[in-house]
Amino acid sequence: MTTAPGSEGTTIDIPAGEHDILRLFAINLPREAMREMLQPVNGTQPTPSPAAQLLGIGGLDDRHAELFDTTDLAGLGLRGYLSEGYDLAPETLAPDAARLDAIKGYALLLLSQAFDRRATRLSPIRSLNLVATYALPGADNRMGRFTPPGSRARIGATGTPSDMPRTRSPWPPLLLLIAAIAAILLWQIFTL
Repeated sequence: MTTAPGSEGTTIDIPAGEHDILRLFAINLPREAMREMLQPVNGTQPTPSPAAQLLGIGGLDDRHAELFDTTDLAGLGLRGYLSEGYDLAPETLAPDAARLDAIKGYALLLLSQAFDRRATRLSPIRSLNLVATYALPGADNRMGRFTPPGSRARIGATGTPSDMPRTRSPWPPLLLLIAAIAAILLWQIFTL
């Protein structure tokens, strides 16, 4: 992360080739302002997208950006969502627990895939604060341990959290196999 003075605050440099890095931003804007920003105008989403506007860039692949109200995570919480949705170990999140639990209102989860492996300079608005940066588990991250200079961050689509791709669980294929075996056995029993 590069800190540069300017009207928007700091800049964040995303290096070319970066992948499987998750950045969490807290958005310190009133809920009403966020709802207005997310509201489609005449049935169409604004260009650039709300996430791109907050990041101060012309565009990004919104399939790799989540902009949501943390109250939508009731019962699960932000740490639970990061653990369940992104397969981040609770031990990875533990050092950031107080900062994660303190996020109220809107948050932005941003995967480096949103930049299609191109070097990108983010110039986030002052109300957008980088809270933490995590390497996704199991990622072939040749950059090694990533800690932005000058920060205490640890590695570890605009829409609701349920819109984002999830880590695949081994259970669905196993359940499908069990169901297929049960169907074959039932067919054998009823055709005798």
